[in-house]
Amino acid sequence: MANKNTNGSFDYGPAQVNSAWLSKTEEVGIGASALQHDTCANLWAAGWIMRRCLNKFSNSFWHAVGCYHTGENPKKPEQLARQRTYAVKVYRAIEKTRGPFLKWLNGV
Repeated sequence: MANKNTNGSFDYGPAQVNSAWLSKTEEVGIGASALQHDTCANLWAAGWIMRRCLNKFSNSFWHAVGCYHTGENPKKPEQLARQRTYAVKVYRAIEKTRGPFLKWLNGV
């Protein structure tokens, strides 16, 4: 599965790994085809990207969520705004579940 975004990038597989990450995932042997057709590779890459983002942003979960979506080197205010907007969107989706992950996020 590959979904084309309005900016011309693609989101691959169940974890919707964006093609902007391809240069990094290819360094560890995971290209577009694997992201699109190999669920295990897609989910591994998603975890690897999230860990990169957590490392880069000192284990700040919400900064890492934004990084996963927008990339690890935002240079423009618009990119930072997109990171924040996406993190809020994810939080609101999690909030609707009212499950254990929400409790963990809120430190309960």
